[in-house]
Amino acid sequence: MQLTESAIRALFPDALDSYVSALTRLGPQLENHGMLSNPLHLAHFLAQCAAESGGFSLTSESGNYSAERLLEIFPKYFTPAQARAYARKPKPILSRAYAGRLGNGPEASGEGWIYRGRGPLQETGKDNYRRAGAELGIDLVADPDSAAYPPIGFQIALNRWSRSKLNSYAGRGPTHAAILACSRGINLGNPLSRAQPNGFAERKAWFEKIWAVLGDQTAAAKINPLADGILEEGEEGEAVAELQRALAGLGYPVGTPDGVFSERTHAAVAAFQAREALPGDLGKWRLEWNDRLKDAAPFENTARRGATPTDLEAKGDELVGWLGWLQKAAAGAAAFLGLDQAVDVAGLQLPETLTGMRQVVDPLSANLIWLLGNKWAFGILACIGLIVLASWLRRRQAERHRNFVTA
Repeated sequence: MQLTESAIRALFPDALDSYVSALTRLGPQLENHGMLSNPLHLAHFLAQCAAESGGFSLTSESGNYSAERLLEIFPKYFTPAQARAYARKPKPILSRAYAGRLGNGPEASGEGWIYRGRGPLQETGKDNYRRAGAELGIDLVADPDSAAYPPIGFQIALNRWSRSKLNSYAGRGPTHAAILACSRGINLGNPLSRAQPNGFAERKAWFEKIWAVLGDQTAAAKINPLADGILEEGEEGEAVAELQRALAGLGYPVGTPDGVFSERTHAAVAAFQAREALPGDLGKWRLEWNDRLKDAAPFENTARRGATPTDLEAKGDELVGWLGWLQKAAAGAAAFLGLDQAVDVAGLQLPETLTGMRQVVDPLSANLIWLLGNKWAFGILACIGLIVLASWLRRRQAERHRNFVTA
């Protein structure tokens, strides 16, 4: 369907004239990306663009964030003290927030600011500018401001959408699950991620508004996570919070009842299902089971709290088992390459903690001269690195199991 100026302005009252003009001329590109004749694809695409660009009112990321907002959107890159110091300083904020990632240089390079979010999907990072420019035959690394020009910005956004194969998720319907997958694809870079995308409620609200105009009204109810009588991972709301509070009251470690059906909630629901012999897909809560919560006995997770990687491997945990095999293989390879001290490790005497790796590393340090003269030195070091990494991942998986992050 062709987007008219009146329809665009009705949907996006704060949209800049440049965006409105570009949208009215976007028909051929939308057709090339499977959207013009598919309202569902178009609605999901526009919803994500609107969420990222403030209803098409922003062509580039301002970076003018308060300390509170910085801690919400960049918690990994600002401590509370740093957030207060950087607050309302756009260039320093984005130079720090995007430094050392997405192809950007260190904070001092200012590349986090230079390659900040631009366009309807807020393309961010030097590597992404380079790739987007190569697809269009434009040097966006040399001229990043071009990405903020709506006609170019929409081409970048459409290419990114298709490259991420998001139509395959958008085509699943006007559903909560489809909105979540598209949101994860845009905000997290992976539609199959299990993390919660930033601003999901806003993304969902935009889809609901757009679908009310472009879509089939009889299908709109599917957007409501309660419509199918099932709560599942990625869904949000008071119904999820009530479930979390009830499970927490029984002793299931669901974390803070924040109303977000996370991995941890999924694992707790799966444990409740197994304990109460409830049918259906593990980790999906049927609203008809709410009454079972009232009569359920308190949950004791002593066995979980003491679980070790070896326990999980005995239970058939595929990841822990595979990591154990990797440890054995790496230790065996190190021994084969000439590290005599690794022979015992290869004989199943594998350390379960990083501290335990000193059994291997200390002898290596004591024989540093020998190591430097060994042509397989780098291979031996790589094997030791694999042992350390696999050991850490096994312990991490056991910790996730104990904390109900996994089933």
